[in-house]
Amino acid sequence: FGLTLSLVVGLGSAGRVAAQTGLTVEQKTTFQALSLTSGDLVQTISLRGADREKVVTTGRMKVLFIGHDASSTELIRLDQGQIYQIDDKKKTYTATSLADQRAKVQESQRHLEQQSGQKDGDDVRYTVVSDGVQRTGQRRTINGFTTEEVVLKLTVIAENTKTHEKGPVFFLTSDLWLDPSQKAAARANVAFSQAYASQLGLDPRSSGNPYGRWMKDLYGEIGKLDGYPIVSTVTVTGPEGDATSPQPTPTGPSAAEVADNPVGAALGGLLRRAAKPKPTPTPNPATAPSAAAATTGPVLFTSTTEVTSISTTAPPAAGFELPTGYKAK
Repeated sequence: FGLTLSLVVGLGSAGRVAAQTGLTVEQKTTFQALSLTSGDLVQTISLRGADREKVVTTGRMKVLFIGHDASSTELIRLDQGQIYQIDDKKKTYTATSLADQRAKVQESQRHLEQQSGQKDGDDVRYTVVSDGVQRTGQRRTINGFTTEEVVLKLTVIAENTKTHEKGPVFFLTSDLWLDPSQKAAARANVAFSQAYASQLGLDPRSSGNPYGRWMKDLYGEIGKLDGYPIVSTVTVTGPEGDATSPQPTPTGPSAAEVADNPVGAALGGLLRRAAKPKPTPTPNPATAPSAAAATTGPVLFTSTTEVTSISTTAPPAAGFELPTGYKAK
């Protein structure tokens, strides 16, 4: 569902799944981005080595109140330099080279940067306040996994450089239930994530990635955690009192763009408004709001992923080949 959603959800799942030998994860995901996009998906994610991934998805998505089947199969072969989208109903596939995908990602980054006005300009500067990792001490058994709760929070602050007015733009909270015994799955997770990002010329934590500089502290904290997230809930909220949720406009993103980037559409509206001068200054502009501060602002985006099974046995190599008899579109 697009680059930005993947990045935000990545905070709640510590990266993508892969391994030196193999890994198979079955999981369920639901998400909602304002009233723009929602989904209810079931996925089987399989890896063999650090260069092959297969994601089989079933379920439905809704874009601007129109529902459609979200079932798909994606096969990533880093060793072949190809990404395949497989249509099992029509027995066809499309192939995209990693070079072409890298160009698309870079174009998407430029578009998101322009859409949200993320770059510091003459009138606005963005900073991040992070509460880091908070271990709550709570433990739960989920789907047979013994987990402990970890909460990560950050707040993005906008400051008008001319008036020095300052205030929160949005809050991001990631609530993770980790199984510390699943260290091998977690290492596998990072292995493929890094290999794939390298092939795309993309580091999700780099300053050149939209939202990346706001997330790098959180990625750093996640990197210190042991274990694999069994349940991950990511919530992005706007500041309290911001009752008007960003919505597409005639000059805004198209339905297709919203489907590919629902979080960017929401956050972009908040960032554009944060960059505008405000009539009165905040009482104490030198003090940045804490990410731990309670917020009752609008929920821009929420996603929950629940893992139902994990296997670190290498899947058969044949499962990472194009199905016999399928034709290129």
